Amino acid sequence: MLVHVFQLFKGITFEANSLLNDLQESLHSQESKLTAYAQQQREAHSRAIQTTRTISQITVNFFKTLDGHASKIGQIVEEAQTIDDQKLSELEKKFEKLSMRQIYRITTMYWKCFVFVLENGVITPYVP
Repeated sequence: MLVHVFQLFKGITFEANSLLNDLQESLHSQESKLTAYAQQQREAHSRAIQTTRTISQITVNFFKTLDGHASKIGQIVEEAQTIDDQKLSELEKKFEKLSMRQIYRITTMYWKCFVFVLENGVITPYVP
């Protein structure tokens, strides 16, 4: 009977060892899977960070370029305004000169129509 109990304990010990080995293999398998999953998550996170940095840099460069173009456009508009102001001033001066010439011509023509001659103390209109 002792042999029988010993065999029973031996069988129980074998079963327990077998269960412990299976459990240990299962735990190692779960650990490997968890480690692989954690590595995948780290890599995905790293790629997401790199992508975000790239997008951020592209956005910053875009706005720097946009700012540069806006500054150039502002400068071009200012230069065009200055040139337009100068041309307008020149046009005003030319118009004033032309107006003065026209006034002079009209006045001269008007007074030529009224030329008087002084003859013998009498003023008479000149008729050509």
